[in-house]
Amino acid sequence: MNIFNSFENKLKAEINSIKKKYLSLKDKTLNNYIEEETHDYFLKKNSLFFENFPYFDILKKHEEYRSENFDLKEILNTLEKINKDTRIVFSKKWWLDKIEKTKTDEIKPLKVSLLNELEKNISVLIENWELSQIKLIKEELIKKYISKLEYIKKLKEILSDLDLGTGFFWDLSKGNIIESDINTLISWVDFFKKNKEITDLCNLLGKMKKYNKELIKEKISRTIKYDIKVPDKNSNEEISGIKLGKSIEYLLPNELALLNDSELEELFDLKYIEEKLMLFDYDSYTNVEKEKIVEDFVESEKDEEKGPIIICVDTSGSMSGAPERIAKAIVFCISSKAISENRPCLLINFSTSIEVIEFNKFSLFTDILNFLKKSFNGGTDLIPALKYSLDKMESEKFEKADVLILSDFILNNIGNEILEKINNTKILGNKFYSISIGNLFMDRNLNNIFTKQWVYNPNTSNLDLLNEIAFYFDEKSI
Repeated sequence: MNIFNSFENKLKAEINSIKKKYLSLKDKTLNNYIEEETHDYFLKKNSLFFENFPYFDILKKHEEYRSENFDLKEILNTLEKINKDTRIVFSKKWWLDKIEKTKTDEIKPLKVSLLNELEKNISVLIENWELSQIKLIKEELIKKYISKLEYIKKLKEILSDLDLGTGFFWDLSKGNIIESDINTLISWVDFFKKNKEITDLCNLLGKMKKYNKELIKEKISRTIKYDIKVPDKNSNEEISGIKLGKSIEYLLPNELALLNDSELEELFDLKYIEEKLMLFDYDSYTNVEKEKIVEDFVESEKDEEKGPIIICVDTSGSMSGAPERIAKAIVFCISSKAISENRPCLLINFSTSIEVIEFNKFSLFTDILNFLKKSFNGGTDLIPALKYSLDKMESEKFEKADVLILSDFILNNIGNEILEKINNTKILGNKFYSISIGNLFMDRNLNNIFTKQWVYNPNTSNLDLLNEIAFYFDEKSI
């Protein structure tokens, strides 16, 4: 009785049926997650079989009953105990009567019948246990993974409504996604639909290209074809002179005239024998195609690879309300695009202190959801965020990073030390940009540190400025 294979096959069939229900032809990432999770789950539960199986003692007794001589009444007592759980039709009295009436020499066939009855009850007992275990495992699987898959499917549908393009690679499979996350995202979909200019901003910012172009010289090889004239002795095209020989068809007229005079005819014969007859000389040429490999150097413009971006967003109390929503929308767009393009992206939230989140291809969707659900409060201090950004730009990973600051810029002055560090960093090619959300303008010191700055008024939603922002990031021409 191969109990293990029976359980394994039933468990595998049940898990496969659940898995197939959720596989999607359009979503390879989700399918891979389902395949991995269900496979790991199957291996885990299968490995626990021997630990949880409760009937090893009964199976052992059954084997002992078959191989050794046991009193039939003992076997009958074991069968009676099992039968209470299997509820197969069974009469102990009938079996006792059979045992009492059976002669000693006929006891062996009766034992075989009794053992067969015991085996039938054991099979039903194990079958019931397997079904109960698989039911529990199925419920656990649905609770642990399948409900999560439902959330993931909903999230993907909602994200597609945000129109952030095909390169949206937040890892939805990891992290603890709950129903409130769905509601958070639904509220953002409503916000984007009611604020079309923000949707446009997301799409335009998605076209950001990196930035500076450099001239590079490339060596290219090309094959050129040309014709040359080659003498062809087998064809005659034009007279080029006179030569000596004995070819009759090329004789000069004066040589032919020798044949008209009998006295000179012998001279003709002598010149023929000596091959000294004057003949027309012809030249002939054939065009032959040749090939030659030529190496040239050409200059071309090369876009630098899309580099890292550091986003400093003001999460102080003065940003609450419409500015907060605008800032979150911009962060959501830029970080999503950065992940899809495999670009390092650092988010620094600053108020009276800083909070740092690094986004990459391994980031969880819950990371950005937590930011979207974050409340903006407290005072404003940009200096720690700038210091942290400058320190990060000294590392290899972020040395080519540019900085985007989102704030209402109700700020204190920045010290000369920070300004000097920023200017030194700009000399190395790093750029500092700002989007001022609101009607306030920066003081002169702040104006000087930014390569380019824009003002976005959430009350008017000036789309021309948004287009300028996207165009600027797209071309980086300044």
